[in-house]
Amino acid sequence: MPNNKIILRQAKLPEYEPLEKWFKEIDRNKIYSNRGPILCHFEKLLSEKISIPEKKITVLANGFSALMLALQAKIKNKEKRRYCIVPSFTFPGTISSVIAAGLEPYFIDIDEKTNSLCVDKLFENFNGNFTEVSAVVPVSTFGVLPEIKKWKSFEKEHNIPVVYDLAWSFDNLPPNAEYDAMVSMHATKVFGIGEGGFVISESDDTKKVINSYANFGMNDRKITEHIGINAKLSEFQAAIGIVALEQWDDNRKKIVKIQEEFIKRASELSVLSLLHGLSTDWSWMSAVLVGPAAAINCLEKNFNANNVESRRWWKNLCHLSPAYKYFKKGNLHNSENLAIQHINIPFHQFLTESDIEKIFDICHKAEKDFLRE
Repeated sequence: MPNNKIILRQAKLPEYEPLEKWFKEIDRNKIYSNRGPILCHFEKLLSEKISIPEKKITVLANGFSALMLALQAKIKNKEKRRYCIVPSFTFPGTISSVIAAGLEPYFIDIDEKTNSLCVDKLFENFNGNFTEVSAVVPVSTFGVLPEIKKWKSFEKEHNIPVVYDLAWSFDNLPPNAEYDAMVSMHATKVFGIGEGGFVISESDDTKKVINSYANFGMNDRKITEHIGINAKLSEFQAAIGIVALEQWDDNRKKIVKIQEEFIKRASELSVLSLLHGLSTDWSWMSAVLVGPAAAINCLEKNFNANNVESRRWWKNLCHLSPAYKYFKKGNLHNSENLAIQHINIPFHQFLTESDIEKIFDICHKAEKDFLRE
């Protein structure tokens, strides 16, 4: 019997045939890791694609290590300034990176409109006294950018490093590099290579520091200057990245075409709507609907009954997790609301017209069920 389930997310990585020539190149080079020629070529192509200078980009093994090392390269006085400001409405990997960088997470609320950390909330929690704050990590909520200009002003005025978790934002990056950030290239992301991530650095000097941290803290003379980790991307993953970049424009066109249909159909809903910031200006990884908690519950129930996969990707707020519940937190009212008022619905380039029709028919039915209750 065929499986008629509509799945939430379908990753799209290059198939073997276009990779073959690069794998043969690796065979000829006999270099498999340690920032080999394939990786360096990938970094160059990546910088051209996202319009950020190559000297400001460092490709690493995964998003976790990229954010961790971006923080380590930028923070100072963490012995005296122990807190790193983070949202609770994020993936646990954000918090793990902060802890691995030697900092203590401090959860504050997101803004009700932008759904990400905002400067005003930070002032509300600390009354303008940031003597114990070592860094801030605003997160791009499902790819929607935080208010980078406002955070840049805060960073300059208070001399507190801001490092952005832009894991979902490959196609929504500002075209300059006047900020420090991590971008994920995990297989599930809109631009995926299997495992991988990269750091964007404001300073031209940061790349050398991060590469040292990523190679057990060793410098060019093989002297261990820092306590580092192994965060190097292999030549094989870099080869996948090269081919993925070659295919990116075609893949992006397919994604944006589906987005246009989702935006059109979502505009016909009366109770539910797309998350603020989801537009056709950039390609999404996920379509996120928001609405009253009871309506979201109705939608989730209807999806389950009709063999359609959905997920509340960040429903389990980080400050409630057993691993993180003892860290300090402020009032998280907006985070708690959004956690129960959002749902990630199926979205990927393999959806058919009938799939999309079914998804939004279920949305309309869920709205009717909600209004009858």
